[in-house]
Amino acid sequence: MKDLSLHGAAGQDAPRDLPASENLLLRRATEQDAPAVADAESQIFPDAWSLSAIRATLLSPISTSAVATDACGALLAYCLSTAIGPEGEILRIAALPPFRRRGIGKALLSFVSQAQDTLFLEVRAQNAPALALYRSFGFSEIGRRKNYYRNPTDDAILLRFDRPKAKDVP
Repeated sequence: MKDLSLHGAAGQDAPRDLPASENLLLRRATEQDAPAVADAESQIFPDAWSLSAIRATLLSPISTSAVATDACGALLAYCLSTAIGPEGEILRIAALPPFRRRGIGKALLSFVSQAQDTLFLEVRAQNAPALALYRSFGFSEIGRRKNYYRNPTDDAILLRFDRPKAKDVP
């Protein structure tokens, strides 16, 4: 995987649309990533997945999960995802708080969607930052599940992304 050098001149902040890490590495997630992902889950989500659930996802033959790390291998963000044929599903995607709104989520979506024509996911209706990310990537709302989430109770918005066909691209 190619390293991405993304900082400007010394003392300048990285542009908002680029990851904050000077050497962001995107790669397929492995079982060895499970403890770091589980630790991040517990920091980010009130309904965090267990280590065993994360490990099972990463070991699944249909896993397309990925992680974003810095040059030293420290986890910045992750995407737990699966795919069967041309369709994929984003199960979880998150960045640790210091690395949010830096483009890492969009980079992970691009990375895991490379082999899929269609992606699906669900998101809390009240999660405006995530909805903005997904819409900027090209996801469209296809449905809603009333009171799907707990702690706090919230609707799930179902989203779909269809990769533009070669003939559709100018």
